[in-house]
Formats: sequence, structure tokens, C-alpha cells
Amino acid sequence: MATPKNVQIPYELFMAIIDVLEYVDASKYADDFQSLFDAVLEELKTKKKRLELREDYSRLIEANKSGDEDKQLEARIEYFKKRNQLRF
Repeated sequence: MATPKNVQIPYELFMAIIDVLEYVDASKYADDFQSLFDAVLEELKTKKKRLELREDYSRLIEANKSGDEDKQLEARIEYFKKRNQLRF
């Protein structure tokens, strides 16, 4: 069987995994495990931020369609604020 490149899981499960991993104190374990644990948690958090950014982009598109300049500006600010946070 070929190894799939991506795997889909329910959003609620994804969020629960992050919550559980944030609760675990990995400092009790060996250094190699801590490094792997930290890398996995960081990658999951990055994915969460990307999902949030995608949602903000959808709000921006909807605001642009609405014609309401206040909504457009607010949506644009939120989108770019999160996009810049993701880059750093």
C-alpha cells in the first residue's frame, strides 16, 4: 500500500489533539522525544493558524461581495494581521 501524502480527520478531533498535546508535560521524557513532541505540536499549531487564515480570507471575500466598506476594511485588517503573524 502506498503511503498517502495527506490524511483528513474531523476538525473537532484535530482541535482535541492540540488541546491534549498542550496539556502534556514533555519535559519528563528523553531529549529526542521532547524534540519530536515539540515539532509535532508546533506543526499542528501552524496548521491551525493556516485554517484560521483561510477562514479570514473567506470572510474577506464575503465582505468584498457585500459592498460594505467598513466590513471590507475590517476583514482586510484581520486577514493581513493573521497572515503576517503566520510568517514570523
